[in-house]
Amino acid sequence: MNILFLSQENPYPPDGGHYIRTYNTLKILAEEHDIYFIAIANDDERTRNKRGLSRLCKTVDIFVLSQGNSKWKFLLLIISNLFSLLPFTAQKNYIRSVRIKIKKVISDLKIDLVHVDILPLAIYYKDFKNHPKVLVNHNVESLRLFRWMQIEKNIFIKLFLFYQYYKLSRFERRMCHKFDRCIVVSEPDRKILEAMCRVKNFETKLIIQL
Repeated sequence: MNILFLSQENPYPPDGGHYIRTYNTLKILAEEHDIYFIAIANDDERTRNKRGLSRLCKTVDIFVLSQGNSKWKFLLLIISNLFSLLPFTAQKNYIRSVRIKIKKVISDLKIDLVHVDILPLAIYYKDFKNHPKVLVNHNVESLRLFRWMQIEKNIFIKLFLFYQYYKLSRFERRMCHKFDRCIVVSEPDRKILEAMCRVKNFETKLIIQL
């Protein structure tokens, strides 16, 4: 099976919770399937070491977010997001060159499954909507944002977070409906997302095996 695997960050070395899970998922899938890996990194630091992934994947492409560590670019993106229906976390992960790469992989190869390893990358959904697809929910992302909003003291940040929570919860519900299967890592998350999204395509797995 040919799998297009979309990831946030390079999970190698697997030195954190999210990285450990993603790397081990790749390791298990690579035993029986061909993996075409595309990732979006926050900065150059984790783009340099592709060797650990090259042993598992047929191709490895890692793109760096255009705003990177630039405070001005980050601020401009936040301001532009005020006028967008997309949540900030999804909009900031949209890179035109990534979309071009996704389209090329899909057009050049017979992709049997698209694996989206985290909710914000579902922003590329339209480019693979006609393919079998899996979305991994490492957390209930909108709930995490809501909890942050509850403890935030600054009224302006609090209002911004509420706006983001509203947009992210809509995005989360919409995308969970569009994927053939949504993976969660805990039963509490599954129950929350099923109630929120009103769909029964959730499955609890610590590591994905097809």
